Amino acid sequence: SILTSTVPFAINDTTGVIFVNGSLDRETLDFYQVTVMVTDLGVIRLTSTSTVDINITDFNDNTPMFLNASFSVSVPENAFKYPQDSETYSVIATFAATDDDIGTNEEIYYMITAGDTNNSFAIDSKAV
Repeated sequence: SILTSTVPFAINDTTGVIFVNGSLDRETLDFYQVTVMVTDLGVIRLTSTSTVDINITDFNDNTPMFLNASFSVSVPENAFKYPQDSETYSVIATFAATDDDIGTNEEIYYMITAGDTNNSFAIDSKAV
């Protein structure tokens, strides 16, 4: 049996298999320590306990969110890449977004998906 109360796990009394029987959310709680007890069926019942550390790993369950719901910028008509073969651009906006996941699930990439029919704009796709 599992002696630790209020954990989202249970144990099969016959096989000793621990399984999930409640909700897990790594962003809320990423670690559980449970105490498991085993008992024999002798006339004088003997028991033993063991501690099990359970780490909750991330699942990509959070959507990246912009810090602002909408943006409006003004760009002078003489803003451009200068000189044409350089990597220096006129920066017109900087966007910020977050993702509550961890590891590769929290990596954010930006892209222009509509409205730039003349390919007048570029975006640094990798979040810093």
